[in-house]
Amino acid sequence: MRDSVFSMHGKTFLPLAACLLAVAVFAGGFGPGAAAAADGDWQRAGAEVRERSQEMRDDASAVRKDVAADRKQRAMTVGERRARVQALQKEYDALVRELDGLSKERGRLEADLGAEQAGMKALEGTIRQAAKDADKMLSGNPLATLAPERRDVVDRLLKDHAFPDTATIGALAEVFLAEIPLTRGVHLRQGAYIGPDGRQETGEILHAARFATFFRSQGGDIGVLEAGPDGAGLRAVLSALPRSVRSDVGDFLAGQGAALPLDVADGAAFRRLNAGGGMWEWLLSGGFLVWPILLVGVVGLGLGLARFITLGSSRAFSEKRMREIVDRVERREFSAAKEYCARGKKFPACRVLGRALDHVGLSQEILENALQEAILQELPRLERFLPSMQILAAIAPLLGLLGTVTGMINTFQVITLFGTGDPRMMSGGISEALITTQLGLAVAIPIMVLHHFLERRVDMVLGDMEQKGTAFAVTLLKAGAVVPHGDNVVLRGAEEA
Repeated sequence: MRDSVFSMHGKTFLPLAACLLAVAVFAGGFGPGAAAAADGDWQRAGAEVRERSQEMRDDASAVRKDVAADRKQRAMTVGERRARVQALQKEYDALVRELDGLSKERGRLEADLGAEQAGMKALEGTIRQAAKDADKMLSGNPLATLAPERRDVVDRLLKDHAFPDTATIGALAEVFLAEIPLTRGVHLRQGAYIGPDGRQETGEILHAARFATFFRSQGGDIGVLEAGPDGAGLRAVLSALPRSVRSDVGDFLAGQGAALPLDVADGAAFRRLNAGGGMWEWLLSGGFLVWPILLVGVVGLGLGLARFITLGSSRAFSEKRMREIVDRVERREFSAAKEYCARGKKFPACRVLGRALDHVGLSQEILENALQEAILQELPRLERFLPSMQILAAIAPLLGLLGTVTGMINTFQVITLFGTGDPRMMSGGISEALITTQLGLAVAIPIMVLHHFLERRVDMVLGDMEQKGTAFAVTLLKAGAVVPHGDNVVLRGAEEA
């Protein structure tokens, strides 16, 4: 820019000098003296112009040198800056590559850390679950009183929310390992426990693994022990064991027996014995419909027993007795045959034959009608109360079903009011539903079986009466004690005529 400015000054100075010279000529006039003066002035002006031009050229040359030096300086600065930029760019690229590598390394380390944290959480969860299992193992376990320090380890681990250290994990492992020898045999010791009367007593305590824990007091009483609510002590569950159980335990403690009663239900069987739920409690838990079902059962079984006795005495008429009556008829000893039938009134067939003998001498048709009438008279006596038993057998399960419905209604009412949080609150309705159904079936099945047996008995007696009656009619017809159908018609016609 400076070079261009100086060039512009050099080009405009010469016209300016010419103009100044012209002004000087015009100012001097147009005479000879003026011409001489003008010539001298022109020479001076030319000299000044040349001098001034030389100065300006010198200045322009100096300016050019300055511009060239400045350009050179600027060219060197741009190169340095470009080199600096290139160096910085390379450094930046290197830093970006390093950042990418560090980011990848960070991602890998974070993944490893996440895996390690997941593994640590899984390990902690396993340890916590093992602690809960240990707590469940010790809770209600009479063997826990043999090593009470194990409870402290488990409680401390359950209450401490920090990650357990190796010492705590080792102590937890020892809790499980200590249980193995305790559950592997029978342990007899002297110890304290809470007796049946609620007071602390001291006596012999026999641990049969986890299946049973018995005590024998100083007075000789034998009972069952269970772990207390806190698992720190033992208390009596049942002191009045059955005689056989007490005898076996006593013999085992005395070293005279090898059999020991066990409870594989983890004490549930002994607690059931302690509850003392007998038949009366079982019936009461079934609700009010138990009593109608029991009434149906008593009435049905009473009727069945009565009919069993009656039908048992109504035995079938033997062929020997039938032969004796037939022999008397064939000898036309009808009175003797009637007396024989009168002595055998406990046989329904004999009573039917006795009524047939009352119609000797009449027509065959009358005899057959008399036999049919006699059988029909015996039938109600044989089938008495059988329809009632059938009705009772059908009513009993229906009452049980009604009890099931009412029990389920009570259960749903309890669920509506209190929810399903406590299953024991629903046990009343469920017990009523199940017990009434069970009792109804237990009553109906025997009545139905007894009814079927009695019905078959009636069919057998009825068949015997029909068979003996038909055979007796044929005997009377052969003996001539009965007039055949055709002759009877002729005889009657002749008598009427």
